[in-house]
Amino acid sequence: MGGWVFGTAAAALVILGAGGGAVAEPADRGRPVVHVCERGNYAERMLKREHGAAPFATAAEVLAVANSGQDAAAQGWTTPRCMTALEYQRLHEALRRAADERRARSKARSVLAAR
Repeated sequence: MGGWVFGTAAAALVILGAGGGAVAEPADRGRPVVHVCERGNYAERMLKREHGAAPFATAAEVLAVANSGQDAAAQGWTTPRCMTALEYQRLHEALRRAADERRARSKARSVLAAR
């Protein structure tokens, strides 16, 4: 399955999978890797098999790691994590709001510069 990279203020994170599970991919150069999976499904079992564990992450945890400006591995994020669909929705909404705020600031700067 493919992955999507979402930009945040200081870094980006990789969200993998959709629907029923995901295929594990290596960490993306210091960015946190998150698989959308539910407890007990194929993706969680596959991550446990390949990495020895499948910890679940919340949207807040992912954003904290991604926005810290530090390498994810330096913060203990050495293997991919699972995220429930609900947490993924929360993350997606937070990233959308951040993008909207960046666009609004950029537009305001453009208007001021045009004066």
